[in-house]
Amino acid sequence: MILIFCSEKNADAERVFNELKNRGLNVIKLDSSDRLVDIQINFDDAPTAILTTKDFSISTDEISAVWFKGGELNLDKWRHHLDEEISEEHAYFLESEIGGVEFSILNILSSIPRLGNEAGSRINRLSTLQAAKAFDIKVPKTLITTRTKDIIQSKNKSKIGKYIQDAFPIVVNGQTRVPSITRVEDLKLSPCPSVFPIAIMDYIEQKRDVRAFFIDNECYAVTIKTAKQSKPISSKEIKGEDILIEQYDLPSELKMKTTAFLNSLNLETASVDFVEKDGVFYLIDVNPIGEFSTISDAVNFNIPNKVANYLCRLSAMHMETSPPSPPSPPSPPSPPSPSVH
Repeated sequence: MILIFCSEKNADAERVFNELKNRGLNVIKLDSSDRLVDIQINFDDAPTAILTTKDFSISTDEISAVWFKGGELNLDKWRHHLDEEISEEHAYFLESEIGGVEFSILNILSSIPRLGNEAGSRINRLSTLQAAKAFDIKVPKTLITTRTKDIIQSKNKSKIGKYIQDAFPIVVNGQTRVPSITRVEDLKLSPCPSVFPIAIMDYIEQKRDVRAFFIDNECYAVTIKTAKQSKPISSKEIKGEDILIEQYDLPSELKMKTTAFLNSLNLETASVDFVEKDGVFYLIDVNPIGEFSTISDAVNFNIPNKVANYLCRLSAMHMETSPPSPPSPPSPPSPPSPSVH
């Protein structure tokens, strides 16, 4: 069985799920909306977990490959106690216990042949930029600060603000959005002297905006242009009608450096954003669970097929190395037939 562990209504996961189903393979999708109703973890020689929702049950010893495509375990059944009137110490204890169960399950899933990993979905921007520089990949000058003064001084100086690790959703005009790239001059600041930590990155007036999807040491890259190329393009904007997406061949040296860089982060797959100015490429962002369907469809990369192929290969390798199931015990002998006189 191949398991796709993903966020709710994930278009990429749905495409790969359908691709595997069309091949007649046993595949199941566990997303953030699948509320677990029962959990059992057996700590034997090879720990296993049995996860049960109202619709299906999964035993990890039946899983031959896992694709981590974002998402989280839905443990709301046990978290509802945190809404009750209990002491702060009791609430902390319950959350700690739930976190321990979640950690154990994800640890077991991570021991199965996999594409991506649960930890990789929360990659830290600072460590990523540091790692990229170690492979001689250019990155814009970046400052992480909590001082409002630093942000105000960055206004009108071609800077962009980015989250450091996980993006948190905000509601704008009734729509939920995840901020990723924002011109500093567009930020609305409170009068307080300190703000939540933000990364301020030099904005590069680029010649081209390049988005590359890496999987299995292969690179599938496109250039993305807008009618008004006046700002970086976030992944949420590339579906607009004024967006032109064209296939692009990333320079071979940059491709090799980026592949080695991602391998150093133990990322088998990721979406990587570059901007190019005067022949120099700057790494802007790395997303271990980046969306690929839009760019794949635009230039016929058929990335869902390539992800499915990778998962099938992982599954086949696991099946080949797994010990055979023990033989069934012999059936007891049938009683002798009664004599007929």
